[in-house]
Amino acid sequence: MRLALDRGFLGGQVQLLVEPHEVAFHLFERLIAARDIGLASFAQGKYEDVVKNLGNYLSPPPFLIPIHNRTDPDLIYKFALSNKCLATDGDRQHLELAKNWFQMHLSLKPDSLDALKQLLEIYPRLGRVTEALEAADRVIRQEPANTTALRIRIECQMLLGRAEKALESAQKLAEVEPDDVENTVRVFYLLRNT
Repeated sequence: MRLALDRGFLGGQVQLLVEPHEVAFHLFERLIAARDIGLASFAQGKYEDVVKNLGNYLSPPPFLIPIHNRTDPDLIYKFALSNKCLATDGDRQHLELAKNWFQMHLSLKPDSLDALKQLLEIYPRLGRVTEALEAADRVIRQEPANTTALRIRIECQMLLGRAEKALESAQKLAEVEPDDVENTVRVFYLLRNT
């Protein structure tokens, strides 16, 4: 069986008769090229090009999914980070995409500290308090003295009404960073109100 393929899809206006496997092969070649362009763009800091090209590579036409590999955690991380870098204030679309792809990265590399730290920044921007607290806890398990994670943990615990836990976290932060005046005030406030 031969298919009529509009050459406009590949850059011209001529119709060609091709075998179905040839169509799949050419589309697969385009996906590989999109991956390569996306990786090169990432190295250059061209995040819009990364999102466009790696987005095409990571979301191929349904009939190509069986031969498509979505298990490269490094590629997924770069796509997620590029979406995060493109997110501006109030831009939930890129943040949501970044969140989803960082979560996919973590499904492949559960202890990826880099992805957890990225989610630690994204969750609060999306207003996801519970998820931010879980990410902070995971980061702290790997880096007990991570001041960013400790601060986010304190804020989340306070927002969730867990004053005693917030006090424990604030005291831990005071041990790690004793010159943090804001945290010292927070410790006194929590001691007085718990």
